[in-house]
Amino acid sequence: MNPNKKRLRRTMMFLNAQKTGLIKDPYIYKPDSIMSFMWKGRQSLRTKPDPQCRRAAEEGAGNSGTVESGAKVMSVTQICNAVSGKIAVHIGTKAWQALLEEVYTTPKPGLVDLYSSGAHQDMDVRTFEKSAHALRPYFIRMAYQGYLLNCSYEELFRQIRRTGMAAEQAMFRATGHVNTHKGLIFTLGIYCAAAGRCAAERGQVIEEGLRIIQQRMTVRILEREIADMQEKAAVSHGEMNFQKYGAAGIRGEAIQGYRPLWEDALPVLREGIRQKKDDNAVKLQTLFALMRRIEDSNILARGGPVTLRKVREESAAFLLLFCCCAM
Repeated sequence: MNPNKKRLRRTMMFLNAQKTGLIKDPYIYKPDSIMSFMWKGRQSLRTKPDPQCRRAAEEGAGNSGTVESGAKVMSVTQICNAVSGKIAVHIGTKAWQALLEEVYTTPKPGLVDLYSSGAHQDMDVRTFEKSAHALRPYFIRMAYQGYLLNCSYEELFRQIRRTGMAAEQAMFRATGHVNTHKGLIFTLGIYCAAAGRCAAERGQVIEEGLRIIQQRMTVRILEREIADMQEKAAVSHGEMNFQKYGAAGIRGEAIQGYRPLWEDALPVLREGIRQKKDDNAVKLQTLFALMRRIEDSNILARGGPVTLRKVREESAAFLLLFCCCAM
């Protein structure tokens, strides 16, 4: 099938799912979903393409590769680009909103929040806001790449990593060379691209699709990188942790499919929504659920395995005493 017509068919599937209400999982298309990267709000996330693009897509393409829309003839490429751009903006904007929701969650132990800068002397809420605003167009771009690039999953990962490097430089320019979101550029970038590709391939963004695409994008590439880390000089905290403690860091989380996100964080968010609990309290519980399980590279680099184990134990104890919703 012609690649342009294939993209149009995917776009039509996506729009038809919206039009007919065939979006199955209420958590995937709600802004309070971990996959939509945001907590606030209760309205379903729906792309709203330009009405002309919607009509054109629904009418279908002829053999000539164009679509008749009223008095205007639009090429398949124009239709796909118009709709895919709006989809990418929705996905990337949710990533940007997630960065703000994270820093506004208060109070967080040792972290920047609305009350204090925690253990950090070189950053505050305003620093995080500047960083989030600088990163927004890059998350949009990575979602756009996921939707439009007709390439393998691994090549998509390579492409968005180049975008991620540019995003890092934008972050440093915005913050005065302070690292606020480097790790999130990596993880949210992957999921923005995966969401774009999932929408293109399946006509909707679903949990199964996101998990499969993320794994296909990253596993083999990151396994090779971890193997290479054993023989080269360590540069980052993650590489030093690997050589010193055998900790695979964020690469290991990606290889394993970000299991703490799906198995710990998402169930807490869903249960908080179901019980209609205070959103800030639920976000705090989500944080501690992750702290109880993940191998935090910063804590490991600064305090070693003993400190990391203590943080995990205290997080588990906090959850036993102060859960706002059942887990």
